[in-house]
Amino acid sequence: MIIRADLTLKKTFRAQKNYTEKHKVKRGRFESEISQVATNRYVYPDEAPSNLGMGRSHARSPRGKRQYSQRPAGQGSNISIVGAVRLDEKFLIHLFDSPIG
Repeated sequence: MIIRADLTLKKTFRAQKNYTEKHKVKRGRFESEISQVATNRYVYPDEAPSNLGMGRSHARSPRGKRQYSQRPAGQGSNISIVGAVRLDEKFLIHLFDSPIG
């Protein structure tokens, strides 16, 4: 039993293979190689899927009033949004008409 001492019941599991001697050597080698790369050359990519038929399911309105909205009829098409950010403030974004993955 946990007594209230600002403790939570959260736990993250990690694969045991990441803690073998072989992986520690590989991780050390990678860290030494990446430390030689200039930080302004780092690129941070991200991808997000979306469906063009989606509409908002919730809205705020004054008490006693109902909020009305419109959304597209039908299922809508899927798109993927891919972006990349660099520390030197260059930003790239591209839309794909189909899902990636």
